[in-house]
Amino acid sequence: VLLLLLTVRNVIASKKIKKSTFKNPVLFMSLFLFLSVPFLIGHNGSLDPMVNVTFAVTSIIVGLHEEIVFRAILQNYLLRTLGEWRSIFLTSVIFTMWHIGAIDPQISLFANVAFASLILGIIYAKTQSLFLVVILHSLYDAISSFTGEFPIISNSDGVIIIAISFVGVSLWGRIHRVSSTVSKEA
Repeated sequence: VLLLLLTVRNVIASKKIKKSTFKNPVLFMSLFLFLSVPFLIGHNGSLDPMVNVTFAVTSIIVGLHEEIVFRAILQNYLLRTLGEWRSIFLTSVIFTMWHIGAIDPQISLFANVAFASLILGIIYAKTQSLFLVVILHSLYDAISSFTGEFPIISNSDGVIIIAISFVGVSLWGRIHRVSSTVSKEA
């Protein structure tokens, strides 16, 4: 991983997270909804606590790997030629395809992955914080590791919740862009 980072360091962008980012109620509620989805659809839990802990711990490695590849490298690379929204969208399509074979072949689960990727893509585009999207991705996967066999809501209802989260993050992204532009001009 270190060799890969050194090779593509001119493509990877990462900045510190501003504390004010989380003071935005739209983003805060959107992230709350986003992180509630794996708990509510509850399809990844195991009866063996050690398996759950193993998956939760490895979610950090998976989140780091996938966010370096998809956000820091691919999305940044595509940004240069396609622009912000197209790069987020295409990265999310590829990210979703990456999960073929890794999740049950249900449209609702792939929709959840696609919306999660769009959310992470917007957050990365607006904050340029690789650390933040790695943490969010890892938390999402870790929460999935501790959910039970019996869902609280259906996968389809989970899509609705994550879609609402996507709308909130999109609104925050538009506001964030405007406030960034205003502060640069001042």
